[in-house]
Amino acid sequence: MIRLLVSADDFGSGPGRNRGIIEAFLHGIVTGASLLANGPAFADAVALARAHALPVGVHLNLSEGRAVSGPIAGIT
Repeated sequence: MIRLLVSADDFGSGPGRNRGIIEAFLHGIVTGASLLANGPAFADAVALARAHALPVGVHLNLSEGRAVSGPIAGIT
């Protein structure tokens, strides 16, 4: 049997998007989400994912927002 996995993008980027992703998951539209560790609504997304058993993966973000690791020395 073929199983289609549909992942919602940008989970953690805002409360409205977070709730939309949860609604889509609860209605069977998406099967999981990619979570932005440096998103402004990260904590909200984590709480929602836990409350609704939403499978999450990492969303690698190298170009927007604040770095979660702090400054990184450049290559010279």
